[in-house]
Amino acid sequence: MDLRAFIAGLPKVDLHCHIADALPVAMLFDIARANGVSLAPYTQQTIYQSVDFEDYLERLAVVCSALSRPEDFRQLLFEALRNMAGCNVRYCELFFNPDDHSLAYPAMLEAYCDAIDAAEANFGIRARLIPSINRALGAARGMAMVEDVIRHRHAHVIGIGLDNNEVLGQPGQYVEAFDRARAHGLHVSAHAGERFDTVELRDAVDLLDIQRIDHGYAVVDDPNLMSRLRESRIPFTACWSSCELVNGRASAITEMLRAGLNVTINTDAPASFSTDINREYLLVAEAMEFGAAEISAIARAGVLASYMQEDDKRMLLAEISAYTAQTSGRVEHHQYISA
Repeated sequence: MDLRAFIAGLPKVDLHCHIADALPVAMLFDIARANGVSLAPYTQQTIYQSVDFEDYLERLAVVCSALSRPEDFRQLLFEALRNMAGCNVRYCELFFNPDDHSLAYPAMLEAYCDAIDAAEANFGIRARLIPSINRALGAARGMAMVEDVIRHRHAHVIGIGLDNNEVLGQPGQYVEAFDRARAHGLHVSAHAGERFDTVELRDAVDLLDIQRIDHGYAVVDDPNLMSRLRESRIPFTACWSSCELVNGRASAITEMLRAGLNVTINTDAPASFSTDINREYLLVAEAMEFGAAEISAIARAGVLASYMQEDDKRMLLAEISAYTAQTSGRVEHHQYISA
């Protein structure tokens, strides 16, 4: 068994994946055609070829514009979960931005929950939802989204997030929305320090009292903050491929791992970056020269950082331990960076 095969068979979670960014390109163009939406000037070959973060966000807005019917959202998520289950993802927590689409939140939620139930029945994968505030739309829209989530509570919705370009909405603007969500039993995380702003990252931790940091690569530029977050053991949901584009240096993740931060590995945008969880694990393993034991530790960190019930965590941790014990002695290390 080589490292690639070990990773493929390893039970895993994915805590940072955006549903709209998990849409296979052929399905995207089929949905757009059915809805009479033009994706021009993009083609199937170019739609997911972003050159920088701003370009990526512009293309994502185009992707979101193609989705309008409940069946679009149902079909998209069901296919995304099929692909994740094929990579041995046992559990995932998925971001979506209700305000990025024309479909009303209750109808969108129903479609997503239908897909989650169908995927669990067909593939055995469990998924939960994290509606996310688009900080580019302002604090009032963010609060309205949280109120919508509270008004239409569903067991599959476990938290709220905060995303989009961090320079467009500082954490302090969303304190009330996060307090409101927390008061109603929702978990809270935020995209913060994704690019270069250590102050924004610190504010997300201090002002929003988040349980997890989505991305957080700027931490490597602030030794004091790094020390503090290492001691607190707050999880980071890191994503190698998107970090290369957005932050410009995926090596930030290796710095975070070497510093002893509580780092989990996830996909973020599997369609845009032509990736999956196995590839993300492999890229980190090669950069860090990890073997089976270290890779298993990453998988365990993901489970522990998840919002799963404690009994479910224990069961999945036991699976990871059993798999590692059975296979790790047979793993050979090879170079796959160019694969």
